[in-house]
Amino acid sequence: MDRVFLGFMVLFQSISKILAIPVIAILFAGTAQLQAESQLDGFFTQDSARSPFLGTVNLTAQQELVHLRPMQEAEETPEEPEAIKPETEEKTEQPFDRHHAQPKTAEDIIKTFGDPGAPYPVAATEDAPGPFKAMYAAMNAGDDELAFKYAVQYVKFGDQLKEQNKKAVSIMGHAQRKAGILPAGSWPDADSHAEYAYLQDISVPGVDDVAETAAKEDINVTAETQELIARLKETQFDLFNDEKQKIKKDLQSFEIEERNATRKELGATLPVSASGEIDILVFLKLSQDDSLELAPEIQKLHTAIQKSKKANLAAFSIGALSPSDLRSFQFTTKTQFSLLPGTEVAKSMGLKATPAVIFVTREGKSHLEVGFQNFFRLDEIRKIMQGEKS
Repeated sequence: MDRVFLGFMVLFQSISKILAIPVIAILFAGTAQLQAESQLDGFFTQDSARSPFLGTVNLTAQQELVHLRPMQEAEETPEEPEAIKPETEEKTEQPFDRHHAQPKTAEDIIKTFGDPGAPYPVAATEDAPGPFKAMYAAMNAGDDELAFKYAVQYVKFGDQLKEQNKKAVSIMGHAQRKAGILPAGSWPDADSHAEYAYLQDISVPGVDDVAETAAKEDINVTAETQELIARLKETQFDLFNDEKQKIKKDLQSFEIEERNATRKELGATLPVSASGEIDILVFLKLSQDDSLELAPEIQKLHTAIQKSKKANLAAFSIGALSPSDLRSFQFTTKTQFSLLPGTEVAKSMGLKATPAVIFVTREGKSHLEVGFQNFFRLDEIRKIMQGEKS
């Protein structure tokens, strides 16, 4: 009977939860305690009913049946006022990074690269010199006179930059001499770099100390050593003199062969000046190896005709030519003749290749030599056209 009553109570409590009807407290007000666990006599062998019902029934307020665990009400906290943001934030345009994803839509492309219908001004790059950027800015503003003034400033800057570079090369060359990297007599000791030769006399810590230490080392030079050095000098002089004489004989033989070969090849076809007067026009390109190789031969020809009143030589440069370019050319080729701008002259004569040497008589007849030619051939051509014998 007790078991039936307990089952009826469980059923009634479940129905009251489903229908949201509160349990009638009066019905169970007199009930003090249900049967003890020992009286259940092991009916629920797994003890599944003993845990929820223990030994007593406590009446509590009923809750509605829900499928999810009821959420606990959060404690009310005072809302913090939002930070006041400006209506429009200043946006910094970021440089385009090719490694990042590129915009896909037309709106994003226009936002990134600008309106394709708007004019796009031609401007100098950010790393360009100031006068160059100012020149472009003035041109874009339509002020050509201001642009011209900046252009003058820019070309003066370019010439100054070349001079500064030349100075830097000289200073670094003397620094290499001072540090012992270059030996005495190397290129920094040339006359073209003599302006900064005094720098080698400046005291430099860590460099002069080594030189002074080496100078203080005692070297034992015996009488036998001095005698050996004297014999070496005599032997070296004899060997050098013999080699010099041999080279001289070989050069004389080569000159005779070259002059004879030139007369044999061109003697019957070259035009001869009736007055014996000719002009020699030389066209060189400063960046061309053949032109640099020909220059010393032209210097010999220039020296050979200096005393002649019937032969003139003029050398022209194809391309840009500045005073610093000329000095660099003369230093590299060890020449002294001057160069004139010759691009337009070469075009007017229809010249198509360099280096070139043109011999012209006063009667207007000419002969052209293209490429490298040695002095003996060029001088023999001059003699033939002037009516001189070999």
